[in-house]
Amino acid sequence: MTIQMSAQHSRTEHSRTELLESAHRDRLLAERALRRSELERDQAARALESNLAPSPIGEAARARLRATYADAAGSVERHRRAFDRALAIEQAADVLAKAFDDESDPAGHDAADNLIQLFASKRPGALSVSA
Repeated sequence: MTIQMSAQHSRTEHSRTELLESAHRDRLLAERALRRSELERDQAARALESNLAPSPIGEAARARLRATYADAAGSVERHRRAFDRALAIEQAADVLAKAFDDESDPAGHDAADNLIQLFASKRPGALSVSA
């Protein structure tokens, strides 16, 4: 029985580490994508602004620049939502890890253990964590 509980704890510890690393990596990737989309939007804004003064550029070209800017702004919003979601997941993973580590609260520890196991079972390519 003790060996089985130790194996369970070891699997949960591995899942806990995987959860934290995965959440951190996902947040970093989302943040990088957000920054890249912000740069693209800023470049589109500069291109649009540089062509506002009377110039040989026609209205059709200005319309294309406005459309490019609108697409870039939409991309920023999508990436911002993805980043916010990844950040929330990373923070939740940290809370779970701390609850799992706090053995002075058996109910919180067990709840965190169960949630970490559930997370591990739902991740693509996750290892089996059944007893």
